[in-house]
Amino acid sequence: MSSLLAVAPHLCTLVAAGVALFAAASPLVLAGAHSDPSSRSLHQEADARTRDDGASVERSTTGVEVTWPASTATPALAALPLLAQDPSSPAATDPWPEDLPHDAAAWTEYWSAFADDLARESEWAAEWAAGGRTPTHADGERLARLCLAAFHQGRDADGWSHLTELATRDAPLASQLLPHVLVGGPLVGGPLVGRALESEARKSGSPGGADAVPSGTRTPSEPWNGALERGVVLRPALTPPALDDPNGRPSREPLEITGLTVGGSRVSMRLQVRGDGVDLRYRLDEGEPVEFAAVLPVPPGLSIAIEYFDWERAETSGEPLPVRLSEPGEWYRLWGRVRPDRAAWPTIAPDAVPRALELFGLELVIAADDPQAAYVAGFARACEDLFPFRVRRVEPGEPPFGASAQRVDLTPSPARGAKLRDLAGHLAHFVLARSRTPRETSSPDGR
Repeated sequence: MSSLLAVAPHLCTLVAAGVALFAAASPLVLAGAHSDPSSRSLHQEADARTRDDGASVERSTTGVEVTWPASTATPALAALPLLAQDPSSPAATDPWPEDLPHDAAAWTEYWSAFADDLARESEWAAEWAAGGRTPTHADGERLARLCLAAFHQGRDADGWSHLTELATRDAPLASQLLPHVLVGGPLVGGPLVGRALESEARKSGSPGGADAVPSGTRTPSEPWNGALERGVVLRPALTPPALDDPNGRPSREPLEITGLTVGGSRVSMRLQVRGDGVDLRYRLDEGEPVEFAAVLPVPPGLSIAIEYFDWERAETSGEPLPVRLSEPGEWYRLWGRVRPDRAAWPTIAPDAVPRALELFGLELVIAADDPQAAYVAGFARACEDLFPFRVRRVEPGEPPFGASAQRVDLTPSPARGAKLRDLAGHLAHFVLARSRTPRETSSPDGR
């Protein structure tokens, strides 16, 4: 998925006295809301079947067919139909418009909205666990924004967890996001539309606002026809986590999609994460030759050392690769050879904050003359508001608060984008983990 946080492909490990700050943790899991009538009806309408090898196949009425990995941890998503996005839906927005990094006000608002969504989602989950809340349109739209943020920040395991929960909370909305996540095509709408509409509804106290409309009453949109514009840049997500992998790593089995239409030509797609790399293929099935581009997704804990397109080595990594389909029936291959990310950042365990952080807090080094100071400072404010320990911004060279103060350098560097991405994941894990209760691990009907 697109990731404007990923200014660079590598992470830095934060170590104090040779000890990693954060312990490993399993992927983020949200509370499962009660299934609503809309969810059940959509599941029944989806034309889904299972192949002999166990793979789940979903076919839309427009001819788009998705073959999910047999080991996928998202059977609820495999049963959803692929729906076209409704431009009037508050959540049908891409939170990462291309001009956002150059707009200080937009970044400030984005991080404020991200923090607000995390806090409100935590509150909602705690109330639901206590039996006091029923999902509304606003609850589904908020979770949709957190879902998109996770995918676009490169936290695909969290994104799939959010999307699976959204399938039970607001199935029509999950069905609208599914094509974007699987194929990586553009979303419709403007930045932060959902946040703005939700805030206005809350301020006005209107009984017709999103906070008052049960999620089961959302009208499903039309089936998605798989149409994409010629020259589009696709950013597909990683395959969903495998059922038997507690760390949320993507399934090693392929995910296949047929029936896509790019510039009027019928195209198929196949994505597989292998032990030594990421294999993304496209095939022209019918129509005139067509050209577009695609970005290879990167598995967690790895980086892509070398990328190839149609057996030609790319000069860069992480950029859109050209896809030129001319011969029907032949696969055009994009390949990324992966290697362990030796600078990988440990995953935070939100319920086990290290003692050093409790005593001395976290210091974020931000340069006042940084061209993207607002981009970084907005994120720092979210950390200050939501982390349970003291977070302070410091200038480069400023002495630490204490000998054991934990410091993260967010000055411009090749590693900064990935540091921000992972810190955002740590923040989400901690805030949402606080609302977990035994009820959240039960099935939607409470059994």
